[in-house]
Amino acid sequence: MHNRLIFRSVLFFGCLFMVSAVSAQFEIHDEQDATQMMNEGNAESVNYPATFFQRYQPVTAFDMVSRVPGFTLDDGGALRGFGAAAGNMLINGRRPSTKDDLPSAMLKRIPATNVERIELIRGQLRGVDMRGQSVVVNVILREDTPATTRWNMIVGENFDMGLSPQLDATLTDRSKQIQYSVGGILFVTSNGDPGPEWIFDADGNVIEKRFNYKGHGHNGFEGYDLTGFANAGTWLGQTQVQLNTKAAVQHRNVKTLVTRQPWPPNSGDARSDLFYDERRNHIFEIGLDAERFLSEDLLAKGILLYNYTNQYPDATQRTFDQNGVETRFIIDDTEADISEAIARVEFNWAGWEGHSVQFNLEGALNILDKQLIQITHRPDIPTVTEPVPGGNVRVKEERGDFLTKDTWSLGNVTLDYGVGIEVSKLSTTGDTVQSRNFTFVKPEALLTWSPNSRMQTRFGIRRDVSQLNLDDFVSTTILEDNDLTVGNPDLKPQDTWVFDVSQEFRFGEIGVVTVSGFYHSIKDVIDLLPIEVADRPDEFFESVGNIGDGDRIGIKIDSTFSLEWLRLTGARLDMQLGWQDSSVTDPVTGNKRVLGSGGYFNPHPPISFENDTDWTFIVDYRQDFEAQKVSWGWRAEDQGERPQFKTNELDIRDASLRLHAFVETSRWWELNIRLAVENILNFSKDRDRLVFTGLRDLSPVAFREVERRTIGTDLILTVSGSF
Repeated sequence: MHNRLIFRSVLFFGCLFMVSAVSAQFEIHDEQDATQMMNEGNAESVNYPATFFQRYQPVTAFDMVSRVPGFTLDDGGALRGFGAAAGNMLINGRRPSTKDDLPSAMLKRIPATNVERIELIRGQLRGVDMRGQSVVVNVILREDTPATTRWNMIVGENFDMGLSPQLDATLTDRSKQIQYSVGGILFVTSNGDPGPEWIFDADGNVIEKRFNYKGHGHNGFEGYDLTGFANAGTWLGQTQVQLNTKAAVQHRNVKTLVTRQPWPPNSGDARSDLFYDERRNHIFEIGLDAERFLSEDLLAKGILLYNYTNQYPDATQRTFDQNGVETRFIIDDTEADISEAIARVEFNWAGWEGHSVQFNLEGALNILDKQLIQITHRPDIPTVTEPVPGGNVRVKEERGDFLTKDTWSLGNVTLDYGVGIEVSKLSTTGDTVQSRNFTFVKPEALLTWSPNSRMQTRFGIRRDVSQLNLDDFVSTTILEDNDLTVGNPDLKPQDTWVFDVSQEFRFGEIGVVTVSGFYHSIKDVIDLLPIEVADRPDEFFESVGNIGDGDRIGIKIDSTFSLEWLRLTGARLDMQLGWQDSSVTDPVTGNKRVLGSGGYFNPHPPISFENDTDWTFIVDYRQDFEAQKVSWGWRAEDQGERPQFKTNELDIRDASLRLHAFVETSRWWELNIRLAVENILNFSKDRDRLVFTGLRDLSPVAFREVERRTIGTDLILTVSGSF
């Protein structure tokens, strides 16, 4: 109720503010105002030269993209294939040939001094591959830049957990005709989320009190990331070639001590559990693309991409009695090899007046090889080693994808339309041996109307096919919840008909308001479902599977305002407000309910609008004193509950308002110095877990678990420079 009141208040005052701000800025700026750098005769794009961003003291290209009015960077979705999963960022008009190396990470390695301008492309601009996105940012780099080494040092101090330092550096240079960049990142982390927990019986009486000492003097969450990368581009005759590589080692140790005290005191024996998760990932990716004009009107591009990840996570649980004597030791031993290989060719033909035609052909091979066994040891009892049902599986997905589309320009109207066909074969071996074939037809269309440079209307329809998470084919365990999710070899992709409409208004120097509505008709919704245990009719496993058809409807408002009309010099406000509703038939109860959310969330900004929550808001204030080279600002964000509908549980997670602030300057020694305080209010992560004796809502309540954890407040000092 409290969070709903907050959201309704933000929504009301946000809409009121938008009306006031738009009115005020329309009074100040007229239709002849050209300060937004609109392209002459081209309402589909807005150019922002590097000088536009000087007021924001940018250090990297990411800082510049983050300040593009009315734009939010997307690192790529969960759709199938290289093209469909691309984010909304181009570099020099091209999508980098990489999947694991995210657009945001690449932009953070490009010095701001190397950027000539940033082009915001709205709708479908002829000759630019938008990859299904309606708004894309195109970062144009300078052709002749001197050798530059950009470095970044971050020291984060969590008031509860300790230090988390980071150091990264990137060298950008040219050797003869080869433009290259090399660098690396070392990140060390130490954090946690301690907090109390209460267990209630079916009548609402407290029967046990717990405390989770995760990071509270027990090392908590520790680990490091070590990442290296090398990118190079050159011309081989008339062919432009680009190479992207990345290698990373990730190591995490997550330690949680849970003390359990029966309540009231002396009603039972106390005990404790020590959970220890060790996660080790080794990641490698290489991408190669070549681009060449085969004729004056025909551009061809080829892409080869391969990435490989070796995962070796171990999870252990040690149980101790009230005297500290170990009574049980459980090990979940897992090893996984994950690989993806993609070959793609693209042809863009502009020989038809008023049209830009694309032909794309892609082949992909995804493989997951995973084993999971559980070892249990108790004093005076022989050690038991047993495979987990569905825990030894090899999954292979072979896929071919063809797409043809045309961008048809008709004055101030642009129609982008096309159709794709996907065929795939999904096979599993190990605990389950089977093979299945799928075929999807994927039409798409986007109509863009730009009556003038400050107004644009977009209507879109397409069919999306989600990327399967191959881990869902293999069983997983959560020792802290004593929970097992069985792998499902019958899982198939979820596909969605997406209907979008958006209206964009631009005003003043940086003012933007975009109102978007959407409706999703979803087939084969992926969520949790019960699976009967063989020869035990009253027992069920839990599995990720297809639970039927569903839908989703919602609205989102993106806006940027200058606050000069409030006499706040150099101030701007960026706001994102979102609401949605959804419906699907519950596979356990047979009743209608909302779509289940992942349940988990990133405690650090930004909040994602992709989670199935009924509301979300982000308010970002920034004020720049350009002459003094000083900036400051704050960010507030929150979103609704994230429910998970399990076979025998209703698991709801929620978090309170997150508030962050910063001050930064570039006045001294040609350095950018930033001091930020994140999670000022030390928000709590709340969990309400209702566990039933059998199927959820169809059986009596066994117990209720209420948990409240905090992650502490972070003080972060960042010093950046280049030479």
